[in-house]
Amino acid sequence: IGRATIRDTIGGTELLSLTTDNGGLSLTYQADANGTYWSGYVNATAIQTAALEDWGDGVWDLEISDGLHVYRIVQGVCRLSPEVSS
Repeated sequence: IGRATIRDTIGGTELLSLTTDNGGLSLTYQADANGTYWSGYVNATAIQTAALEDWGDGVWDLEISDGLHVYRIVQGVCRLSPEVSS
């Protein structure tokens, strides 16, 4: 189970949500003697990205769950860069 969310500020308005449930994230994991390794893809559709307006800077994170625990894997600041060519 995974989810990636972009918000305008921490705890603010959600701008984009990509999850394994809505097809925005595709995750697989593999357990071996050294631990668990995750791999996957982030898939924002053209419709989702076209709906984004110029919001400047935002914050985002990616969380995954093994069913028992939730792990925040990456997080950071992001900026929407509108397309120049159409």
